[in-house]
Amino acid sequence: MAACAASDRGRSPKTHRRRHHHFALTMPVNLPAALATFSALTRPTRLLPALSLATFGDVPVPIVIPGRDIRAVVLDKDNCFAAADALEVHAAYAAKFAALREAYPGNRLLIVSNSAGCYGDTAQAEILEAATGGVPVLRHTRPKPDPACAQDILDFFLKDPSTGVTKSEHVVVVGDRLLTDVVMANTMGAAAVWLHTGVQKSTSIPVRFEQALLSAFTSTGILK
Repeated sequence: MAACAASDRGRSPKTHRRRHHHFALTMPVNLPAALATFSALTRPTRLLPALSLATFGDVPVPIVIPGRDIRAVVLDKDNCFAAADALEVHAAYAAKFAALREAYPGNRLLIVSNSAGCYGDTAQAEILEAATGGVPVLRHTRPKPDPACAQDILDFFLKDPSTGVTKSEHVVVVGDRLLTDVVMANTMGAAAVWLHTGVQKSTSIPVRFEQALLSAFTSTGILK
């Protein structure tokens, strides 16, 4: 990985995007997300975000959730503040990202991706940290919404007293996926902000399925 990281220094962002795209095609199947589907059928409230917005540009700063004392923020990467094949902040969201960095300095802002920093990756995580001005990228071996990933997130905040985080209720997770970001947030006791459109509206089967599932639950009155 060290050799890979060193070779990346001279590459252009376009090259980084191509490398990231290849990585995405070879990632392991996210079994925890598949299992979350069955969990949602028995506990549909796990699909319900505390706040639903269209894009990252709509995220309020600071993030206010009624009844919550939000002290730290977890950001998904793909189709959240960055395009799915990019390792830098989407240009249209640069000002919003900077505002979040100012509102949640140091380790109070954390990037948790199922690509960069996941499955043993360090090269992409280092590139992303450099591109975001040093915002930490969590290194984790289990993907969202695996409970092990949720515990890694909480441990990250707890080990740094300056975050002010003493429990999961102090954390908010911002992401575009219901069965990964939102389910993980609700399962661990954090708040969830769901970006239903993101950088680009996804037409993938998993995204269409999870959104149809939420729509079915809300239209039938199971969720309100």
